Formats: sequence, structure tokens, C-alpha cells
Amino acid sequence: MDSLSVRATVDRIRAHDHVVAAALGTGSTPLPARFGQTFASDAACVAAFSEKQVTMSAGLARVAGMVEMTVILRVALDTSSGTAYLTSLARREHVAREFNDALSGYVRESAMHTREDVLTLSHLVEREALPTYIERAKALATGVDARILGPGAPYSFGPPE
Repeated sequence: MDSLSVRATVDRIRAHDHVVAAALGTGSTPLPARFGQTFASDAACVAAFSEKQVTMSAGLARVAGMVEMTVILRVALDTSSGTAYLTSLARREHVAREFNDALSGYVRESAMHTREDVLTLSHLVEREALPTYIERAKALATGVDARILGPGAPYSFGPPE
């Protein structure tokens, strides 16, 4: 194991999340570092950030005044036949499109990730629009297996590192 590696534990991940949440709680939007990102020294950290100043400045400008909201949709995939499976995939995409369309007025950017029967929508939302966004998202979640999480730091919308 590399001397700069950090072993992920529940306590360490919670501590990292606490720091990111505290930064978000100041009213500013942080460009969060992924858990486990380390540097050999303070000088190495400053050098890395200096090299990436343009990318990081663009990332900060992209998320300024925003938070990430997450909608987790669970739509059972029917594997009883090829037709049933394709129909259930189409239903899942339809539900995701309904959420994205209904919330589009409050979302600057969105990302979608799928894994088995879970579809995750990540939305970059202006802080001022949060109450309305949350109200609409909760109304859309009625009758659908959906979980709405956030506000959180914009992990899905920062630089890829």
C-alpha cells in the first residue's frame, strides 16, 4: 500500500463528509475533494492546486451558489422475458424523464447513473430554488419508489479528479 493511501473506514468517511458538509453549511459551495485524496506535504498540495488552478477555478465557477440534490429511483426490472425486460427499462427511463422534465426549471445541470434496478438522478440546483425544488420532487415521488437526498456538495459536477 502506497504511503499516501488512506484506508477507508466508516469513521474516516464520516469525518470527511462532516468537513464537506461544514464547508457547504457556510453558505459557500465547496468543490469537494474525493475521500482519500492525499499529498506528501503541504508544499505538494499547493503545487498540485497551482497546476490545476484553471480547472479548479472553472469548477468552482460552475458550482458557485449551487448544491447537489439526488433522486434515487427504484424501478423493478422484469426479467421474465425479453419484451418484459425492455418494457421495464422503458418504464424506468420514462419515470426518470418525468422527474427531469418536471424539475428542469430548477436544475442547471443533471447527471444520471444506473445500476441494476436503481437509477440515480443528480441535479445541480441553485440554493434559492431549493424549497420549490424539494416540494416538487416530493410531489413527483408520490406513488413511485423514490428517495430524495440533499442538499449536498456537488460531487457529481466537479472536476473529474
